[in-house]
Amino acid sequence: MIWGCGFICISAGLFLSFSRGAWLALTFSLGLCLLFLFASPIYSHIRVRFLGRCMLLMMALAASLLYVANHESVTGLLGQRSSLLQSYDAGPSGRFSNQVKSLTLLVENPLGYGKADLKQLLPLDPHNVYLKLTLLSGWFGGTMYMLFVLLTLNQGFSLVMNATPATILSAITYFSAFICYMLMGFIIDTDHWRSYFAVAGILWGLSAHNNALVSTRTGAKRR
Repeated sequence: MIWGCGFICISAGLFLSFSRGAWLALTFSLGLCLLFLFASPIYSHIRVRFLGRCMLLMMALAASLLYVANHESVTGLLGQRSSLLQSYDAGPSGRFSNQVKSLTLLVENPLGYGKADLKQLLPLDPHNVYLKLTLLSGWFGGTMYMLFVLLTLNQGFSLVMNATPATILSAITYFSAFICYMLMGFIIDTDHWRSYFAVAGILWGLSAHNNALVSTRTGAKRR
């Protein structure tokens, strides 16, 4: 009961943060959780437990919508934040224009610029972590970062498909979150998000723990 109330409060707070990235991440990660929930070989009672959490989330969203409907100022802000493009997205100095400029700079210097020089050439961040890290550390550094992302995705998918009942819910939750972080990297600089690297580390740790459980179970069967 306490856990459920906390989950509802956190979900409602996330909705009322008026962050488009947070809304998209929540929606997409929840969809991924449901997809992995039915695609992975897990027991039915675990699916029921997870679906119960989804129902709590829907209750939190319903409560948030009721709050919004009774406050005109909040309703106006919600409409503004719900629009696809904001003022800082379009225009010569917008998010997407900066990404085009970043591609040009990337071709001109494959070795990278470093933080100080890049700030002079590109005063505003490109809001694309893959472009940003490649500009800072060169093509080699950008490739290494992308390799880290791809290896973590492979490790997470393998974990979800082979997880034990003790790790399956955590595996689905963190892998879905990591996929959202990875996709958000195309429109947001996520390199300074501690939670992103924490989720990646938890995935690798869960994978090691799951492998240990599988090895222990296999050894017990042989005996």
